Amino acid sequence: MSKESRGAAGASAEEPLIAALPDADQLKESGPLWRVIEVLLGIGVLGMLVLLSVQVVGRLIGSSPAWTEEAARFLFMDGVFLGFAAGFRAAVHPRVSYFVTRGPGWLAKVSLHATVVCALVFFGILAWKSTELVAQQFRNNETSPALSMSMWIVTVPLAVASVLALVGVIQSVYFDRNLRQRMLKGEVIA
Repeated sequence: MSKESRGAAGASAEEPLIAALPDADQLKESGPLWRVIEVLLGIGVLGMLVLLSVQVVGRLIGSSPAWTEEAARFLFMDGVFLGFAAGFRAAVHPRVSYFVTRGPGWLAKVSLHATVVCALVFFGILAWKSTELVAQQFRNNETSPALSMSMWIVTVPLAVASVLALVGVIQSVYFDRNLRQRMLKGEVIA
């Protein structure tokens, strides 16, 4: 069975779940930086699951620790930002591609470069402003109410994820030839 038909039909019971994805080989070759991000995202999701379970059980018995809600919120927030960086690397960010796939070839190329420019402007501003926020929180020694944790520690992933999203969008469009061709053909969302 070919890779394409196996990916479309699903993986057998003994194959890992990732093999069921059509781009499994590409995901395996995403590089060490993106693998670390994927591991951090997995740890964050597991942490949220544990914390929210503790909170639910605590509410059922009448004594829910207040810090679990705050910690789960911080993990969720940081996970969202790291997730969008990984999403831009894999080109799974939303983009209207109706006219790109049905229009002339030059429209797809222009659209691809316009997407990069918009992402660079947006994430550049986000990186700049989030870095300012981290510096302000560090200077003012801001802490969270329940955990008494320094807030700059919670906000650093936003600044890092913004820079990673810049790297990811450039990598996906200009350094990953296979992904770029698929984007130009309209095979992926972005």
